[in-house]
Amino acid sequence: NGKFKRYTISPVTDVEASDISALTGTDLSGYVHAIDKNGFNHIEKRHGVNGEQDKSMSNVSDVARIGYVLANYDSVELALKEDGTPDAAVGYMDSNDNPSKKLIYSKKINGTMYVIEAAGDNAYKKLWIVSAYLKNDNKKKGLRETSDITSPRLTSETRDPSRPSTNIISVSYTHLRAHE
Repeated sequence: NGKFKRYTISPVTDVEASDISALTGTDLSGYVHAIDKNGFNHIEKRHGVNGEQDKSMSNVSDVARIGYVLANYDSVELALKEDGTPDAAVGYMDSNDNPSKKLIYSKKINGTMYVIEAAGDNAYKKLWIVSAYLKNDNKKKGLRETSDITSPRLTSETRDPSRPSTNIISVSYTHLRAHE
């Protein structure tokens, strides 16, 4: 039955469990990261091809990066409301029947990718992914900037742009003078 399909992404590592415990006061050792239909639906509706918020997750390759972000996060933080109190994931209840606290994982990937999880102790021993999105951290807007989601992106196989090129481009002086 696809209606309530659930997928396990990865186990929560000891380091993660320690980080989460420091943030929430709850020991979630032995838990796994998981996503259900609600998580997929939210990502598609808010951040997919016709996203209401943005279209940052319209590329299926970006959705596939969720596991990578969880395994290699740069930071994990407790999600806070505007008033500074912890934000909760309504619909994902903890063992005391309270909405689970939200965690925000982030990883720099062509900007920053964020994965939001409901983190509460529960009988399923699962941290539920409730959302994921990409944010372009480049605040400079250039003339050639594109918002095309299918435009080329840096990958782990892309050559480091900060290193000098080994390509030699030969241009004659007379050619340059002709364009002055």
